[in-house]
Amino acid sequence: SEETIQYWVEKLSRKHKGMIIVGSSSKDLSHAVFSLAEKLQWPIFADIFSSLRSDRQYPALISYFDPILKLKNEIEIDAVIQFGNRIVSKTLAQWLEKQSFEFFLHVIDHSVRQDPQHFATHRIIAS
Repeated sequence: SEETIQYWVEKLSRKHKGMIIVGSSSKDLSHAVFSLAEKLQWPIFADIFSSLRSDRQYPALISYFDPILKLKNEIEIDAVIQFGNRIVSKTLAQWLEKQSFEFFLHVIDHSVRQDPQHFATHRIIAS
C-alpha cells in the first residue's frame, strides 16, 4: 500500500551509509535493485549465487567483494538491505558479524526464514 511504501521511505531516508546485498532469487531483481541503489547512492554487493553477479555493467555493482572486505574492515555502515535468499559468502558473513548496525532489512519473496546469523532487524515478504 502507499502507506507501507511511505513508512519504508521514511526509514531509509534517515540512513546515509548503507549497502545492498543481493542473494539468490527466482526473480530478476536487477531493475528494482539498480533503481534503489541509484536513489540511495549505496553500493550493491552481489553474493556468489546472485543473478546480478553476471557480467552486467553497473557502477555501484560489486561482484567480487571478498578482497575489499578483507582489507577494509573499518568500512562504516548504518544500514543494510538484503534481497533474496541467504548469503553464502563466508567473508561477507564474517564481516557483517563484526559490524554494529541497527537496521538490516531483508526483502524476500517467501516466508521461509533465510537469516541463519540473525542479522535482520526488519523483514518484508514481497516479490
